[in-house]
Amino acid sequence: MTRNSARRLLLVASTLFFSSLLPSPALAQTVSFEPALTFNVGASPQVVAVGDFNGDGRQDLAVANSGSNTVSVLLGNGDGTFQPAQDFPVGRGPTSVAVGDFNRDGILDLVTTNLGSFAVPNNTVSVLLGNGNGTFQLARDFLVGSNPNFIAVGDFNGDGLQDLAVANFGSNAPDATTVSVLLGNGDGTFQVAGTFNAQRGPLWVAVGDFNGDGRQDLAVANFGSTTVSVLLGNGDGTFQAAQNVAAAQGPASVAVGDFNGDGRQDLAVTIFGDGTAATVMVLLGNGDGTFRAPLSFGVGRGPVSSSVGDFNGDGVQDLAVSNWDGNTGTIVSVLVGNGDGTFQAAQNVVAGRGVLFAAVADLNGDGRLDLATANYAAGTVSVLINNTGPAPNPRFTLSVTRQGTGSGTVTSSPPGIDCGATCSASYESGTMVTLTATPAPGSTFTGWSGGGCVGTGTCTVTTTAATTVTATFDPQSQGFTLTVSRTGIGSGTVTSSPPGIDCGTSCSATYPSGTAVALTATPAPGSTFAGWSGGGCVGTGTCTVTTTAATTVTATFDLERFPLTVNRAGGGSVTSSPQGIDCGAICSACYDSGTVVTLTATPAFGFIFGDWTGCDTVSGTTCSVTMSAARSVTASFNLPSFTLTVDRTGIGSGTVTSSPAGINCGATCSASYTSGTVVTLTATPALGSVFAGWSGACSNLIGTCTVTMTADTAVTATFLGIPLF
Repeated sequence: MTRNSARRLLLVASTLFFSSLLPSPALAQTVSFEPALTFNVGASPQVVAVGDFNGDGRQDLAVANSGSNTVSVLLGNGDGTFQPAQDFPVGRGPTSVAVGDFNRDGILDLVTTNLGSFAVPNNTVSVLLGNGNGTFQLARDFLVGSNPNFIAVGDFNGDGLQDLAVANFGSNAPDATTVSVLLGNGDGTFQVAGTFNAQRGPLWVAVGDFNGDGRQDLAVANFGSTTVSVLLGNGDGTFQAAQNVAAAQGPASVAVGDFNGDGRQDLAVTIFGDGTAATVMVLLGNGDGTFRAPLSFGVGRGPVSSSVGDFNGDGVQDLAVSNWDGNTGTIVSVLVGNGDGTFQAAQNVVAGRGVLFAAVADLNGDGRLDLATANYAAGTVSVLINNTGPAPNPRFTLSVTRQGTGSGTVTSSPPGIDCGATCSASYESGTMVTLTATPAPGSTFTGWSGGGCVGTGTCTVTTTAATTVTATFDPQSQGFTLTVSRTGIGSGTVTSSPPGIDCGTSCSATYPSGTAVALTATPAPGSTFAGWSGGGCVGTGTCTVTTTAATTVTATFDLERFPLTVNRAGGGSVTSSPQGIDCGAICSACYDSGTVVTLTATPAFGFIFGDWTGCDTVSGTTCSVTMSAARSVTASFNLPSFTLTVDRTGIGSGTVTSSPAGINCGATCSASYTSGTVVTLTATPALGSVFAGWSGACSNLIGTCTVTMTADTAVTATFLGIPLF
C-alpha cells in the first residue's frame, strides 16, 4: 500500500468515526434548479460577483476574465436574464473579482486580483470605481504580493472604511506564503500593502470573526500545503501569527458559514488535491479561533470552490461546490445542510464546461437563492434559477437573560420579548429580531453577550437555532474625569465633543461612565500638532476616549519648522547662529518657527564681500532672517578693484593707452581694474617726440608696460623732444 493510499484510508476511517458521533441526519430534502441559461463573457472567466451596479434594484453580475484581461459586467433584467456583457479592462490575468464601495459614494465599485501568468508573474490588484449607471472608471492598480489569486473585502481596522485581503499564490511551485492587506483611505485608494504569513501557496482567503471578539479575522486555503491558516485580527489592520488548521492535500478554497447553528463561524474547505479529489471538508468552529477535526463530504471530481446559501429555505445553511475537473467539469454539487454541521448527499446540477465558481444571489426576485457560475473552458456564465418548493419554516426560541448588579428591561422587535416579565419567545427561522436594552434609573447597560452580539447598541439576532442572549446591567457609577495635558515647545488648543474641555483654559472635565469623548487638537499659528499619548490614543487625528476610569491624555505641540537656504555668488563662506548652516558644505537647514537666524558672510582670499539679498535686516557682512516660512538668501562676494594711474613726463609729448581699455592718456590717465587683471600699456610719441621709457611699476625703456593689478599702481611714461640740428 502506498503512503498516499494509506493517508486516504486513514482520512476515510477518521471521517466515519466522527460521523458516528454526530446526530442522525434529517430526512433527505431535494433542491432543484431550472436548466442553465448561458451568457457570453470574456475569455477564461474564473469568478463571478453579484451587485446592483446601475441602481435599478436588480442584481447584476461582474465576471473576472483571466484570458482577456477584462471584467465583464452583465446588467440584470430582474427575471434571471441579463443584457449583453460590457467589458472593462483591468490588469493582466484577472483571477477574481469582489464588490465594495471603496470611495463611500453609495455606488458599488469592483476590485480584481491580477495573477498574470506563471511564466510572467504579476503583483497587482485593479480597482474600478463605479459611475452608478453600470459603467466603471478606468482601473487603478495597487501593488500586492506575487501572483495574487483571490481577494476579499472587509474592515480590518474598524474605521468604517473598506479594506482588502489578497491571497498571493506565487509561482506554479507554489512558493509564496503571504497574504497582503491593503487598508482603505475611503476615497478609492489604499495604503501600501501589509504582508502577513500563511503557509505555502495561499490560493483563497475569506473573512470572518472566528473568536467572537468583534474584530475581523482571515482564513486562508494553502494549496501548496495541507492546511488552512487562521489569522486572528488585532482590530488595527494587523493580524496575529497564523494558526494552521489541518485539512487535506491541496485545499483550493475556503468559505465561512454557521453550519450547526451555534452562533460560531465554521469553515468549508474545498479539496482539489491532485485534481482527482472529490471532497469538501467542514471544520466546525469552537468560537475561540480554533476548529474541530474536519468532516468530509463527497462532491464531484476536481472541486475548486464552495459557496454558502440556504437553497431550500429551511433556515439551515447549504453548500454549492463547483467541480472544475481539469477544465471539463460541468457539475455544481449542492449539499443540503442538516443544521448540525453535517450535510446530505450531494445533488448535482449542470452548469457550463470548466465550471470554476458559483455566486449565490436571488437573481429573479422570487425570494429563492439562485446560482451564477463562471465557466472557464466555455467562456460563459451559467445562471441556474432555483425552483425548489418551499420547505416548512421551523421556529426557534430566542431567550434573554439579565445579569449584573443593576437592573433594566429588554424588548424585542418584532414583539415577543419584554423582559421584565417575558424573557423568551419563538420566532420563525430566518427572522431578524432586534433587542433593545433600557437601564432602570440609577443603572447603566454595560453590554451584550451571546448570539453574536457585543457592545451597548441594539442586538440583532437572525433565528437559525435556539439562541440565548445575555444583557448586563450594573449600577450607574459616578462620572470620571478626563484630563488633557499639553506638552512640547509649540502651542495649541484641545477641545472636546461632547463639550467640557477647551484647553486653553479648561483642561479637564467629568463625564458619565461609558461616554465616548472625542478630543480635537488645533495647533496655533507657527506650531504643529505632533500627536497624542495616553488614553489609548496615538497619531494626529481625533482622539476618542471612552470614560471608564479617570484618564489623562497628552497632546504634544511642536513649533513648525521651515528651511533656510543660502546661495552664494563669488568666493566666500556663510555661517549661521544658531548653528545649522556652514556654507561651504551645508547651505540649508531647518529652524523652528519664529527663530531669528543671523548669517555671517566671510569672503575668501582675494575676494571682498559685496551684498546680501533676501534678508530681513542687513548690517555689514551679517544678515538676519526671522523664520515664518521657507526662506532663501544670497550672499555676493566680489573681487576687489585697484586704480592704475599713468603719469607722463619729459620735454616731449605722446599718449598712453591700455588693454583692456580704460586708459587713454591724453584725456584719461587713470582707470580701475579688478584684482588680478593684467593691463598692458602702450606709449605712442607725438610727432617730433620720442618715447624714452617707463618708470614706476615698469622699468623697461622700450616696448609695452605690463602690470598685474594687486594694488593701486602708478606708471610713468617719459617722452623727449627730437633735437634739431
